[in-house]
Amino acid sequence: MIEYLDPITAKEALNSLYEDNPSLRELICSTVERILGEIDWSGISEELFSALELIDMSDVWHNAGSNEFGYTDPVDAASELIEEEIRPFRDEMVRYLKHGRPDLARHYCHGILDGIYRFTQESRSQFNECACDSLFYHFDELLSEWLKSTTDDKALAETAQFLQEHCLRWAK
Repeated sequence: MIEYLDPITAKEALNSLYEDNPSLRELICSTVERILGEIDWSGISEELFSALELIDMSDVWHNAGSNEFGYTDPVDAASELIEEEIRPFRDEMVRYLKHGRPDLARHYCHGILDGIYRFTQESRSQFNECACDSLFYHFDELLSEWLKSTTDDKALAETAQFLQEHCLRWAK
């Protein structure tokens, strides 16, 4: 039955269980904590890599050129397409930060960074050739955003180590 619920209805059902059954609150909270604690950065990386791999040069050409606002350069069009793919991942990272889970935000950020970096290193798509500078820009922006969100020396060291191990050419 649960598999037939859309996310909004599932959330409403869980909230109802939480509110109507005080005896289940601890179980619900521990289950949510367990699920949230299972962020697999490599899965996030693979998901973003696949999304970027699906961008085709025809999408860039479609969005570039003259339009009602003037002219859009192909590089700018490519950057906008990258932003569209990265945005939901970034929003999820920010959501973890807003909910007081910088540890989960860090793992999520690592997955995003790895996905972008891997795309630049492994993809043989024409889009990758066109968008390399834009990809580095988005990588750098996301990393800067996460670094600004923490003062935890251990988390900063873990990110530096992650970059050295997984994003060596772009590690700061």
